[in-house]
Amino acid sequence: AGVLHRDVKPANVLVREGHPYLVDFGLARLVDRESRLTATQDLVGTPAYMAPEQALGQRDRVGPASDVYGLAATLYFVLSGRAPLVGAGMLDTLRKITDEVPQPLQSGDPRLDALVARCLAKDPRERCASAGELRDALRGVTNEPIHVLPFLQLGRLAQLRAPLPRE
Repeated sequence: AGVLHRDVKPANVLVREGHPYLVDFGLARLVDRESRLTATQDLVGTPAYMAPEQALGQRDRVGPASDVYGLAATLYFVLSGRAPLVGAGMLDTLRKITDEVPQPLQSGDPRLDALVARCLAKDPRERCASAGELRDALRGVTNEPIHVLPFLQLGRLAQLRAPLPRE
């Protein structure tokens, strides 16, 4: 919809009547406008769910595919119970996000695992280009509406907190 959330994580997904809703648009900005509210060198987002280009402070590369990374990291968390990459502290987490590949998911559906891995790619050009493209890809994997995926336990989001690395 032309808006970058920039902080997609499990704690920012609320589930009501089986439907997930993305909330907390405090760091959001329009895709075609640069915000002057955040200084150029500031990192924006939660490290464990931040796309590599965000972690590197490459603001010119942050776009819809960055939010796709956050969506994939959130899906990874829902399916595995942990964030894709978490270090001993914030700097270690940022290093892991830019340098390491997450352990492969083992959800029981290799197509889903491959899609999540694709959307966690270091290069944003290798990910789904938008949340809509990710939605369509998920529908292609499941042949069901997203809100009724049998293996996606969205109710767990209300019980689990996103792990936040400590400095």
